[in-house]
Amino acid sequence: MVTRDASEAPWGEPVNPGEQINTAGNELYPFVHSDRTLYFSSDSRVGLGGLDIYSAELDETGNWIVENMKPPINSPEDDFGIVFEPEAERGFFSSSRKGRGNDDLYSFVLPPLNFAVTGVVRDERNDQLLPGSVVKSVGSDGITVETTAGEDASFRFMLKPGTDYVFIASQPGYLNGKERESTKGVDQSREFQVTIYLASTERVIELPNIFYDYAKWDLRPESMVSLDNLVETLNDNANVTIELRSHTDSRGTPADNQELSQKRAQSVVDYLISKGIAADRLQAQGYGESQPKVVDEKVLAQYNFLKQGDVLTESFINQLSGPELQEKAHQVNRRTEFQVLSTSYIPEN
Repeated sequence: MVTRDASEAPWGEPVNPGEQINTAGNELYPFVHSDRTLYFSSDSRVGLGGLDIYSAELDETGNWIVENMKPPINSPEDDFGIVFEPEAERGFFSSSRKGRGNDDLYSFVLPPLNFAVTGVVRDERNDQLLPGSVVKSVGSDGITVETTAGEDASFRFMLKPGTDYVFIASQPGYLNGKERESTKGVDQSREFQVTIYLASTERVIELPNIFYDYAKWDLRPESMVSLDNLVETLNDNANVTIELRSHTDSRGTPADNQELSQKRAQSVVDYLISKGIAADRLQAQGYGESQPKVVDEKVLAQYNFLKQGDVLTESFINQLSGPELQEKAHQVNRRTEFQVLSTSYIPEN
């Protein structure tokens, strides 16, 4: 590779790009596209023929990502000397494949990549459609586009190649929700499908997979994934304050359970504060065994021995057939939740 500082400056000394590009064989016919992609031919990489054409791009760490151009550009014969027209995805290359002579010129056109996303916005508790939701597409290229979901709660955006996207949905009475997609590295046109689920600010929202050791309040490491998701939710909804609620099962004394649940709720609050959430947005409240779980759709999907609307009181659990089912019901009661208290919080800065 040879570079120079300006169009009228002298060329510098040649630099070998290293083993990520060069092999023990022959690397020939380099061409640099206007998008800075390097194209070349090589006869010593795993390919289709003698000389194959390859593309190479530098990633964020400065390493070359080399890819075979595949058919129909490459063939079982020699393919080499690719060039592109300025600012166009078409050009010419030479090939010894069967043609009019030994080496013939061939033209090619790379069809443009077309990307789009279609999606729908739903209530996370009951899967109901949420028409009229405002949906934003935020691209890593700095472009933000906004639309309103239709009567069927659907939305659609056109996407650019090589771009990361976040789709953020909002609806009065709900926490903002989002999904992500990326067209980076996608080499064929595609229509993505997403569903964005929103949680009602009127309902108590259970945090999945929050675990503690028996009779302790220290958060176990596997709880961090769920709590980090809550941190992200709070950052996406900077105007809400919440109450963190912890519940125990009915085993142990009511006083001990109340104290344990309060300490567990405080452990969650302390973790959120350590992740940058303002302390005045958070309240810790332990409920001990005083609020047994009412079986809803989500619980029913996991535990089919229960019925929707069952209240998991101690007397209800004791009449279940066998210690295994009773333990599962106790487990449902041991939970951590949050409730939105207000949606009018104003950050100090």
